[in-house]
Amino acid sequence: MAFVGAAAVLLPASGVGAQPASAQACAGWHTVIGADGRQYTVNPNNWGGGSTCLQDYGAQAGLTVRSQRAPDDGHVLAYPDASIGCSWGASAYCTRGWAPEQVSAASPQETLAMSDTGSSSDIWDFVNDIWFWPAGASHPDTELMAYFDEQNLAVPHGAIQVTVARVQYWYKTYMMSNASYSWRYIVLERVKPAESVTSLALAPLFAYLQGLGVLSGSDDLQQVSTGFEEWQGGTGLQVSDFSLTP
Repeated sequence: MAFVGAAAVLLPASGVGAQPASAQACAGWHTVIGADGRQYTVNPNNWGGGSTCLQDYGAQAGLTVRSQRAPDDGHVLAYPDASIGCSWGASAYCTRGWAPEQVSAASPQETLAMSDTGSSSDIWDFVNDIWFWPAGASHPDTELMAYFDEQNLAVPHGAIQVTVARVQYWYKTYMMSNASYSWRYIVLERVKPAESVTSLALAPLFAYLQGLGVLSGSDDLQQVSTGFEEWQGGTGLQVSDFSLTP
């Protein structure tokens, strides 16, 4: 799998509006209430120049990609996703009811499921994008991309195979940067793809990465999202379920 940049999934400081189920959106953030009663946001997230439009994102904090017409240009076009958690900076925003928790004590569990009715030539991956930073920080210091499934993408160059909680992953880590700051970018890609998981404990992943020294136990778990990195096409991709228990 070729990576050229992190998925832009950060919550906005303001302007998050409630949106009914089955409404269509091609831009902007919308709050939804998941089947667990928690508040989530859903976002077409066309951060790479994509044209993704979504529909049917009322139940289980899910989403359906109705269109993605932007041509493949060799990098991620969009990351349509559902997320729970916080952004950062002077006007930080958190979904209602969410409280960041120190990594060393955090024990979230998540349930998610996907489906795909699109073209076999589409290029995409199905992933959690998880962000960490210490309380009061002005920017994140770590991002974990946990990949569940993919289509037409290769294993990351230079990745090694590791086992965490009896699941095999391709693992790689390196530093990312923008004009303002740098952060550690961690890849864990399942060797055997999974289109769904139920009550998946994330703490073993966190503990493993702490043991490697690439994730700080004093950081806070700030945000978890699930969605699709779209490289080409993507119409018909669906997150049919997403919930996270802190």
